[in-house]
Amino acid sequence: MAETEEKPPLHLAIIGGGVAGCAAASWAAARGARVTLFNDGLPLGGSCIHVGTFPARLLMNAASDHLHCKQPRFAGLSASNSGLDWGALNKERRAASDKLSQSQYRLLNSQPNVEIIDARAQFADPSTLEADGRRYEPDRVLLTPGSHSTWPDVEGIRDVDAISLAALKELDRQPESMIFLEFSISSVAYAQAFGRMGTKVTILTEKRRLFDEYGSPDSSDLLAEIIGDDNVDIVFGAHITHAEPTGSGVRMLGTLNGRPTHWDGEKVVVVDHRKPQVEALGLRHADIDLTDQDYIVIDEALQTTNPRVFAAGDVIGRGSHAYAAAYDAIHAAFNALSQSRMAGHNTAVPFAIYTDPQFAGVGWDEIRARKAGFQTDSATCMLDQIPAARAMGHARGFIKLIRDRRSDHLLGARIIAPNAAELIMELSLALRYGLTVDELANLVRPPVSLGEGIGRAARMLVGGRGRPV
Repeated sequence: MAETEEKPPLHLAIIGGGVAGCAAASWAAARGARVTLFNDGLPLGGSCIHVGTFPARLLMNAASDHLHCKQPRFAGLSASNSGLDWGALNKERRAASDKLSQSQYRLLNSQPNVEIIDARAQFADPSTLEADGRRYEPDRVLLTPGSHSTWPDVEGIRDVDAISLAALKELDRQPESMIFLEFSISSVAYAQAFGRMGTKVTILTEKRRLFDEYGSPDSSDLLAEIIGDDNVDIVFGAHITHAEPTGSGVRMLGTLNGRPTHWDGEKVVVVDHRKPQVEALGLRHADIDLTDQDYIVIDEALQTTNPRVFAAGDVIGRGSHAYAAAYDAIHAAFNALSQSRMAGHNTAVPFAIYTDPQFAGVGWDEIRARKAGFQTDSATCMLDQIPAARAMGHARGFIKLIRDRRSDHLLGARIIAPNAAELIMELSLALRYGLTVDELANLVRPPVSLGEGIGRAARMLVGGRGRPV
């Protein structure tokens, strides 16, 4: 009997070495695919590791230590005149990002079926890529190139001392004052951290609330209040028209509630002006369509208008949280390599914003759940009702649960609390596996833990004391 010829593994090319691209590369390689990962610009890990969430969280933790040296949270502790060596702190922050990136290189290079190409790749035709003078013909392509910063339409912004978030790591000293032009999930942590370390910070935004897209007004308003207590002035409804240099820094001019005004600062940080990084991909050669906002057009399976090509992350408009983008990228890699297809967006993927206290959530907030047709109610346990929060010296914040009143199933949750990013995982699992709020109420949690607040909120709903919305 003749031997059956073994089929070669499918070849998946991934363009973009951020968190999403690296996650998809590791996942695909572990399942037998041959993977070629193209990366240029930032080292592996991309914005999350080198610019966004990771360095912002590290700086936030350092700023909190600095604050608590000067202002102890408990009676009986003496304050110290804690110094701050900005150069040493910034050096450690850069080194930590580099170490994470190097570990990503080691992880991927340890898999024999992964090749990392440090070069920009683009389509030569619908089935061929070009990079560094070579041509590649993979079976499938996954696009995860991320996004890049652009300058806002503000007259004179290029003529003043304005920098991007990426350039914060190049600062040779801590500024006395800073203006953040708009905000993002990582920039609010940077702003709060700088405020805690003594910089006078102003956030100018045309929006009316922080993170309205993630929660209802109570979470947005409380988060703004907490950040505002850390030497950060958040100016909502500010319309900026032009910028000009001053003797000591920068002046931003515009209107507030229709009245002309201005704000002064030593440095301006341009935030949240990002565009999907599609210009250099050669998409016109690949029959891949874009939306009016230059996002790549995809279907529910994350497949582009070229059936060989899939996309995830910033280029499809779903990359603001790196690990949600990584989930999408693995989802896309599965669809690229499999005969079957997975569709839909997992509502059990949580988000976290690393302010202090942290803001985290999963699933629907109560307003969007009601708009989607659910009969909902919600319950909120304030942190000052939880013994653990008082033991930690953190009594500002809350744990909110939103449920479907008819089925008693959890629909979503929002938390402002220390370690909210860890707390939210219990509720993410509850949402993923369809636990009822009654089941959450009856779980036994460690004593004097913040998790007790989840139980209290659940019992408020089970006892009929939830707030209809």
